[in-house]
Amino acid sequence: MNLSAKTVVVIAIGAALYGIGGLPMFGIPVFANTTLKPAMAVLALFSVLFGPIVGFLVGFIGHWITDLFAGWGVWITWVIGSGVVGLVMGLFPVITKKRLDKGNFSIQDFVLFVLLALIGNVVGYGCSALLDTILYAEPFTKVFTQLTIIAAGNTVLIAIVGFFILKSVAKRNKQSQNLTEA
Repeated sequence: MNLSAKTVVVIAIGAALYGIGGLPMFGIPVFANTTLKPAMAVLALFSVLFGPIVGFLVGFIGHWITDLFAGWGVWITWVIGSGVVGLVMGLFPVITKKRLDKGNFSIQDFVLFVLLALIGNVVGYGCSALLDTILYAEPFTKVFTQLTIIAAGNTVLIAIVGFFILKSVAKRNKQSQNLTEA
């Protein structure tokens, strides 16, 4: 994999924003070791704008940063889950043929965005929950409850915040298409 300097900088900025934004002080505690965090909107934005590789790395590195600074140790199973969420959400520009870059964001694109958020959260954090049960002998009911809360909560959060952000990005992209170099 050969990443450009711009891509590495985008990953570093996205991971830092996701990592710091994922700290407990910025989230809403909802269950045992489970917090709804606005940083998920950062992950969704970077994934949608820059694709699946950037999405995976922003989620993976960003969650690692959160775990390091939060003080509870790195839970690699959930770090991988955040990476998978970013990867799945990063399929948006591939599926939509980068319509957002051209300034187009339709209701169908929004539905796809929300669907990818749900799938990413269920698959990503579903793997995390399963691995926690297998590797750490965590009770199935606990991790299943965590998965349910996280998948539903993150999807709603991503949908609400993401709608406004992506609508603004589309508007900006549409306006910038009219600019010409002198």
